[in-house]
Amino acid sequence: MNLNILKPGKAVDSAFEKPSFLLALALVLLPVLASVAGRVVYGVAVEANDVIYGIIMAYISFFIPVLVVFVLGMVVDRQKTKGKFIGLFSALSLARLVSLAIVVLSLVTLPLVLSPEAMSLGLQAGKSAGYAMMLSQISQFVESNPNAINWPVFNAFIAVGLILTLWGIYLIYKSVKKLTESKPIAAILITIVAFIIAGALQV
Repeated sequence: MNLNILKPGKAVDSAFEKPSFLLALALVLLPVLASVAGRVVYGVAVEANDVIYGIIMAYISFFIPVLVVFVLGMVVDRQKTKGKFIGLFSALSLARLVSLAIVVLSLVTLPLVLSPEAMSLGLQAGKSAGYAMMLSQISQFVESNPNAINWPVFNAFIAVGLILTLWGIYLIYKSVKKLTESKPIAAILITIVAFIIAGALQV
């Protein structure tokens, strides 16, 4: 299974040709582990319940869209999708590498986006009350102090994040296209449904 998502066609093809269920499960978990590691690095309190909940939701928000995509693929062409579930599972897990990149990028740019005062206030809250309180304190501070955000860096982060998100959607599209071997319009519609469901589950 080729993990080089810079070459999405080859990566998706390899996922179907040499699928790995265990590797796919690991890829789904990577963004969660990176987020937890980032909190530890910044000294933010990490609750075991939050970690467990994050892991559970990561798998739920992955399994359900995979099942939906496979079922819709069967509706499009039952014969062509037959026996491809593990391949699809492996191929769609590649998109989690994009999620991992976004998590790492956000952790690296956080000190560059926030002013030292906002960052310090957030970390103090995080050390004593956890990640949610950290975000709450930062949000409240920024609302009353708009200059606490370095807007050029923030806008650059949003732009890069958007590009990465689109890349992830493209990986999903390539996976759906490989599954059904259908015309692009059918693959696009199934991809949109999968993306909407995955987004809703992560809210």
